[in-house]
Amino acid sequence: MAVAVAGVLALTIPVMVGQNQDLRTTHLQSMQAFYSDRAGLEFAQRQIRQGGNPETIPARSFAGAAWSFMRASSQVQSSTTIGSAATTLLMTDPNSPGSGDEADYLSVDISSASISAGKDLKNVTLQKNAETPSSITISSMQISWTGSSGSGVTQIRIGNTNYYSGNASAGPSGTTFTLSPSYTLSDTSVYNISRIRWDSISTPTTITIKFNLSDASSKTVNIVL
Repeated sequence: MAVAVAGVLALTIPVMVGQNQDLRTTHLQSMQAFYSDRAGLEFAQRQIRQGGNPETIPARSFAGAAWSFMRASSQVQSSTTIGSAATTLLMTDPNSPGSGDEADYLSVDISSASISAGKDLKNVTLQKNAETPSSITISSMQISWTGSSGSGVTQIRIGNTNYYSGNASAGPSGTTFTLSPSYTLSDTSVYNISRIRWDSISTPTTITIKFNLSDASSKTVNIVL
């Protein structure tokens, strides 16, 4: 009888050990897949906020695991497979493609803004901060400033084109200047406002620019100089 029991145990123990090892491996792979997926969502969020907000987030690999992503219904889905373990995690899309006003997709960088030659505001840049919508359009700019009460804006130049030219008269503080033609940003490149020119402007001053978009939304920046 003892010999029989010993024989059964001799056969059973290796099976139990093997099954336990399989369970440990599956558990480990499940944990790896879960935490890899968490990292995948962090990567996706960075792509959306800082990587141009691509409608399709590119697949990536991390620590031997492949991330795949899907954006739909205002959610981001990250999926990872490691061995026999597969996980899928969801998060709310922080910047759902195509949603929001045009102004939400306009970035205005004023960090290097300066006055040149006592009349030109320079080093202000524009950027469409997402791949979708396909374009945004600035139809006009309202410009106000402190000090220099008798001065006026005579020119708005973006790139190599004048979009406003006062010619005979300068627009006083608070004027809304219609751009002709309207200025459209159709990609995520950075575009330079070559100059906003006054007949003269002195510092210190605070310049407020309200960008009016074609969908009636707007973005306002304050430049303290």
